Amino acid sequence: MAGIITFEVVGIIQTSRFIGRVATEIVGDLRPYWRSYFAPTFYGDLQKNWASEGGLVGGWAALEPTYAAWKARNFPGRGILVLKKTLRVSLTWANGRPRAGGIWRSKKDHVLIGTSVPHGQWHQKKRPFLFFTGRKRYGDLLQRYVTDSIRATGRSPA
Repeated sequence: MAGIITFEVVGIIQTSRFIGRVATEIVGDLRPYWRSYFAPTFYGDLQKNWASEGGLVGGWAALEPTYAAWKARNFPGRGILVLKKTLRVSLTWANGRPRAGGIWRSKKDHVLIGTSVPHGQWHQKKRPFLFFTGRKRYGDLLQRYVTDSIRATGRSPA
């Protein structure tokens, strides 16, 4: 498999006693969080990064001049890391799952995200498209999920 990143909740849950206690007692299984809260945000960030040609990770390396000229002739208007669109599509979230070529395996306490597109592994080294930023952002999402889960039981989160 190419271009795989894993995330573990360990440090995020421990950022707050409240979240940690509730996650253990009520929300022990985080699969709904991964699918409904984390994934739309994470995959949205990946697509923003693509649209800005790596702007969220400091910018992608420019194409080699010869290749850039060939690409402009044969695939006009296609940006960096977008030739046939298979890699970008594989890292798009739609209808509760990644699109063709995407890898998604959620477990109670972690998620595996990636792409099965073979050239993804080569591109990740030079032009990172899989990245994780904003630990606080995802911690806040987790807190919102826990709060929403408590409210769904009819109890008050406070």
